[in-house]
Amino acid sequence: MSTRNTLISFVTGAVAGGAAALLLAPQRGEKTRRRIAEEADRLTHDVREGAKNATQQVTQTAETHKEAVKEAVHAAKETYRDELDRKGGTRVPVENPMASR
Repeated sequence: MSTRNTLISFVTGAVAGGAAALLLAPQRGEKTRRRIAEEADRLTHDVREGAKNATQQVTQTAETHKEAVKEAVHAAKETYRDELDRKGGTRVPVENPMASR
């Protein structure tokens, strides 16, 4: 199951469980409505924080892999050009994408 599906399932279960607990509790209507509103606010906050954390993780992972791919491409170009040079071909300078950091 994907992380997104897991998160959706968790949120759905939390909402359903919270709503059932609040609606079945023996309290006055006003108090129950206030508790529902408070629970909805808390749940909204939790979902937003979870989404924010997930977004940060995805961004960080993408940045990490982006740099690794740049380095691998650069190394492959260097190797290719070294082979050309070794075999008497024309050596073309390779730009290092890591030098611009």
